[in-house]
Amino acid sequence: MRWLRLLLCATALLFSAEVSRAGELSDHFVSERADGLWGRIGQDGAPELLSDKAHYEKVEHHGEPCYVLLRFDEQRSWLKILECDASGELRRIRTVAGEDVACATAILTAAFLPDDRLAVLLHVNPMVSVAVTLDLETNRRWVLTGNAVTVDAAGRQVAYFRDTSASPGAGSELSMDRNKVSRPSPR
Repeated sequence: MRWLRLLLCATALLFSAEVSRAGELSDHFVSERADGLWGRIGQDGAPELLSDKAHYEKVEHHGEPCYVLLRFDEQRSWLKILECDASGELRRIRTVAGEDVACATAILTAAFLPDDRLAVLLHVNPMVSVAVTLDLETNRRWVLTGNAVTVDAAGRQVAYFRDTSASPGAGSELSMDRNKVSRPSPR
């Protein structure tokens, strides 16, 4: 039973969405340069390359920059979300990790939806995409995996299509923010 509790605690840490607290990031700055995204700790700290241009997206949220970085190691990938003020001072860092984003290879797009959720569309392979939506107020997140993922024309919901025809008795389904819209009957 103790090993199960330890496993649950480790899983909760792996999936945690917020890693920074107020005050921990004072004097941390983020800035864009021609070759990528750079960061600096303290006024006298040396600038360090955080991400090349191919692995981050900048989105504005109420006039302040938010950077979404796709990070990798030998076994997995994960997202880092850097929230800054208008001057580039880092206010909060969030991490989105887990099995659903572990195979992502590129950020297709990132944008804020009208309800203030951050939506990040990730490429996994030519047949699979992943959409991550994160509510910055509550830290609730939704991860949707499908064959085609997009934000609806009004910018309010994330729609995805998943072909499950490879599974016995299954077909295709169309969903909006995890709510099934339709599931055609198998032919």
